[in-house]
Amino acid sequence: MQRFISCAFAMLILAGSASAAMAEERFALLIGNSRYEVAAPLRNPENDIEMVAAALEKSGFSTRKATNVRHEAVLAVVDEFVKDVEAADNPVVVVYFAGHGVQLDGENYLLAVDVKVGSSEEIKAHSLALGQLSTRLDALDSRLQIIVLDSCRDNPFEDQTRGLQRGLAEAPEKLGKLIAFSTSPGNVASDGDTGASPYASALAESIQIPGLALEGIFKRVRATVKERTGGKQEPWENSAVYGDFRFVEKEADGTQDSEIAIFEFAALADSQEAYQKYLARFPTGMFASLAKQKIEFMDRDFSFRRQNETFQYVTFENDYDDRCGAFRFNNSDERLHNTVADGELVLMKFLFWMPSSGCAMTSYFRHVTQAGKTADRPEAANLANSDVFARSGIDLTLEQARRVYSYFDGGLGRDMSGIMFRVDHRDNNDYMGVSLMEPTAAARENLIEIGCEDDCVYFQALMRFKNRSVEEGQEYEFEFVSAADLGLTWKYQNTLRKVAEIDAEKQKKEIEVFNRRNAVDGAAPLYDPVVTEAYRKARTISGWDIVAVVENNTFKNCRAFRPHRGAVMAFFRRYPAGETSFGFFDPSMKFPYAFEKLGEVRIDDKYTLSLRGRAYSEQEIAYGLGSRTDLVEALKAGSAIIVDGEGASLAGSKAMLGELEKCVAAFAIDQQSAEDAGKQ
Repeated sequence: MQRFISCAFAMLILAGSASAAMAEERFALLIGNSRYEVAAPLRNPENDIEMVAAALEKSGFSTRKATNVRHEAVLAVVDEFVKDVEAADNPVVVVYFAGHGVQLDGENYLLAVDVKVGSSEEIKAHSLALGQLSTRLDALDSRLQIIVLDSCRDNPFEDQTRGLQRGLAEAPEKLGKLIAFSTSPGNVASDGDTGASPYASALAESIQIPGLALEGIFKRVRATVKERTGGKQEPWENSAVYGDFRFVEKEADGTQDSEIAIFEFAALADSQEAYQKYLARFPTGMFASLAKQKIEFMDRDFSFRRQNETFQYVTFENDYDDRCGAFRFNNSDERLHNTVADGELVLMKFLFWMPSSGCAMTSYFRHVTQAGKTADRPEAANLANSDVFARSGIDLTLEQARRVYSYFDGGLGRDMSGIMFRVDHRDNNDYMGVSLMEPTAAARENLIEIGCEDDCVYFQALMRFKNRSVEEGQEYEFEFVSAADLGLTWKYQNTLRKVAEIDAEKQKKEIEVFNRRNAVDGAAPLYDPVVTEAYRKARTISGWDIVAVVENNTFKNCRAFRPHRGAVMAFFRRYPAGETSFGFFDPSMKFPYAFEKLGEVRIDDKYTLSLRGRAYSEQEIAYGLGSRTDLVEALKAGSAIIVDGEGASLAGSKAMLGELEKCVAAFAIDQQSAEDAGKQ
């Protein structure tokens, strides 16, 4: 298997005669693949086919365009084009492809947008081989065939795949064919950063120049690309074509020479200002439409535009302290179908805390699929105001399971096995029911399950919202979907980044509130080094290093830490409001920004808690223990604290926690002194 390429532009020409006249019928198929789902997206292919198509149309071609084609459709697109051309008498045919390409076993493959990282066989299955394309075109009774492959861009898998050879393979020479690459075989060519690739721009210009024969077109393209890339990219041809086919016949007066020279200066500068100067002098010139396209493409930053396309973010949660109570979407009482359209895709963050006893107004059941099959009874279930309650399937009899299914079925005979989780809540004023359908194997690729064992149902996933509301109340169904199957992996990833930004902004506001609460007249608190000096540098107490965390002259917390296992550190933090947290610093970890998880935290055998852990850096995760004095006392007297099976010794914790309290108190005293001084 050989490694990936970057942008080879190939033009394959199969000639049936030595010349072509403008009277001949001319057809062109242009395919531009930009929105790759796993491979690196490309900015320019959609722009490139618009630009080349416009140039071809000016020279008499009838064009058909296709963008972002998936592997199952690419041959159909080619076959439809072939059918269009079959009825023509000795036509001239052009096929242009812009996108990613790869060389495998000496053959060139043009990648569909849904190509995935994998074996050479998997890549071939999601690609169009140059040989396949040539075979289909060879069946046409055409006078001249031109295949353009703008198919070597930057490594599409961004170092995820190894062994792919750099550049496209050198195509075999055959009488009547000309193969032209935008760079020499095995080398990399530019995608361009001003809205179009250098080679596509040079080609679109050259085919519009009156009187240039085929050989002259490629000679000009080669010189133009080399000049505009500072010699970094040098086109190459392998030719066995004879004749002087021209896209545009030469004008009699030859007045276009000065216009060509002025446009070449504009293209070398490749700026909006330069193209506008050309248009001011030649508003209807031979390159006027091309200049206007270049100006438009510079404003059309494709990659930036896509970065702002996201799915709507929806949250679902019931109250941790009132697990049998009502649940809400987006922490609001507004009906979800007022803000989310039926059938709309959403990124859902779903958290349902499992009740520890039967509920009076909430009913639910939960399935667990094993080996692709759903169990014969729910794993957990509750029927409101009944004796049916189980935290596990073992506690639920088959008779009780039938009662659960009968309740949720409502006499409609529906198959409950396709539902992963179902819950409804009824009170005197309202009703809401929510069903989560069982995810397919493909949809599970976008399902992030957050572990909390039997204590909750907690995940984040891409889902399709279906509004099944009835007169009785709100009824919603959510179907897990695969972003890759829909060609929307890029949008899914954009949404994940956006959610991380939202979480970061929320955290920033919380910090701002804390700072305002601890500020004097809106200014940052000024701490007296004499009062707090003992905690500004790390000091060791009973094996724990203790230090105050002060950032920008604002007190944050007091921290105690010590080695836990290898390079991993265990730490406690004490905050001004009396909260305590515990966690680990592990330099080998790389937590996503604003990562959260639920963990089981035990203090010896006295306390077992389900607590939310949050990553405060890529290497640090902490679990909030709150401000409960009984927990602090248990920590002082305990021998070990265990988080999801990872235990840390509490030796010396009594002295350490006491010192953390003194540390926070020292800054609190200093803060109060500053406030008193401000009132005088």
